[in-house]
Amino acid sequence: MDLRTKKTRQSIFNAFLELRARCPLEKITVKELCAKAVIHKSTFYAHYQDLYDLADTLETEVVDQVLDSKNTDENWLEQIALREAIAKLSDREKRILSLRFFQGKTQMEVSTEVGISQAQVSRLEKNALRQIKKDL
Repeated sequence: MDLRTKKTRQSIFNAFLELRARCPLEKITVKELCAKAVIHKSTFYAHYQDLYDLADTLETEVVDQVLDSKNTDENWLEQIALREAIAKLSDREKRILSLRFFQGKTQMEVSTEVGISQAQVSRLEKNALRQIKKDL
């Protein structure tokens, strides 16, 4: 993937995560997302079919990074279990985990972006990971 494509996808992901932290997926529009990502709608549609495709892609990439192993039957079942465990998390917890593990941001960077303290990020991250482990 070339650098321009990576930067565009990252911009779309960041804008999407910021919007998702404030409102449910059903309330987000492609127009609003594109304005926040500073891209044209045609650029968005060159990468994704719709917002649901974007959400699925983001979730898949997060799950793939968490598992990061060969695709055996056992791992396939673990992926399904992990997806179900992640689906049970709140939108805020999903966003924090995505920023921390998908985008590689520090807790301080996440706290600034989400608008909460670093201690709250730490607590939410710890609780979310504990809940995922419990569900697995």
